Amino acid sequence: MVNYILINPLKNNGFGISSYIDIANRYLEDDIFKHVNVHIISNDEKLDRAAFQHYISTYIAKNFSKSNTIIESPETYASTLTLAGYYVHIRLHTPIAIVQRINKVPVDEIRLQEECQVINNASIVSAPSDAIVDELSDDINFSDVNKVIYRNPIMQIHNNGSYLKEYDVVFMGRNERLKGVEYLNSILEQLPPHYNVLIFGQRMNDFTLSTNIQCHVTVKGALYGEDKIDALNKSKCILALSLFENCSMVILEALAMNIPVICWDVAGNAEFIAEGMVFGAKIGDINTINDHILYINQTELPLPVFNEMCFLIYSEFLSGLKVILNDFNDTMFKGEKIVRHNFRGYKFSNISLNKTSLPLPSDTYIVDTRKVSISNFDFSIFDDSTVNNLILKGNIGSDLFDYISKSKFNVSEIPSLDTESF
Repeated sequence: MVNYILINPLKNNGFGISSYIDIANRYLEDDIFKHVNVHIISNDEKLDRAAFQHYISTYIAKNFSKSNTIIESPETYASTLTLAGYYVHIRLHTPIAIVQRINKVPVDEIRLQEECQVINNASIVSAPSDAIVDELSDDINFSDVNKVIYRNPIMQIHNNGSYLKEYDVVFMGRNERLKGVEYLNSILEQLPPHYNVLIFGQRMNDFTLSTNIQCHVTVKGALYGEDKIDALNKSKCILALSLFENCSMVILEALAMNIPVICWDVAGNAEFIAEGMVFGAKIGDINTINDHILYINQTELPLPVFNEMCFLIYSEFLSGLKVILNDFNDTMFKGEKIVRHNFRGYKFSNISLNKTSLPLPSDTYIVDTRKVSISNFDFSIFDDSTVNNLILKGNIGSDLFDYISKSKFNVSEIPSLDTESF
């Protein structure tokens, strides 16, 4: 049995780290991880950084063996700085230095040094996007780091069918430069008078609305848990204006609820831009942002595509966890590989895919390119006129995949539909 410890140094449900840990914990409770015991250690007492580092090293040393324990911790707060001899998985969120640089405030150099140190000392480092690796390339030599990349997890889909779409657009974010609040008034000033807008987030109660805004705007402070989910579910679209994102939990939460997102086409957001779901614009292009808002409010968007995208992200994170466990113990999840998708221009099959929808629709055929190639594949299957959708798993980019991807069928890629754990 493997102990898998998730460390949360920031005990606040408003932070993306807390959302990530909550959802990652649900993944690890799946039957495929039946040989894994999950433990969450949170900074409930709101200890300062040094005190929490000491607490982590003494508590884990007292209660867990080095031979069967994985510690996953964000680089934030450098919680594992004084922990020695354990297998440590550092999950890159966003170091405070990046936030401080974008907010144009002095960088806490000591904290940055500590956060870089735990990254360099880690047994393995996982990143949710290429963007965070690029952003830290001046601080970390990643060629010397045991690194894997896979997106953040996506939550179980909430039932949004019973929600009335009360808001034409919702903005959720902290009142700070990083979250793009400087553009908010300019966007709202262009919206029609009959539009209904909700703004909420930490310190957003202090945000000053322009007197030139004609639409109706409701401003609230931070919302947590089900209150946050309820607010998002009542929206026709989500506005995410962060100037830098690693792998936005806001975008993931919106997608899970079949709600389209409008964001700046920057950093980790660029890996999510997908037709009909995640709409991008260059930073400062207010007109394009407003065009997206109007389009979404006037258009019926296909729900099956949301489900398929969510399933691909679900599969990616699931594979990421398996790769971490295999790196710790090579008898677990042998041969597991992470397949990542750039959704920009991705050809979705328009079939509804999620964990509970299997088996797949009858007009869908799965091609496992680990077992067949273009030389031995039975193409007569395509003579059956009932086959409309193809799902490729296994060796993406093989000769068979290249051939089929040019066919008349709706083709999508699923890295693995297996449920075997060992």
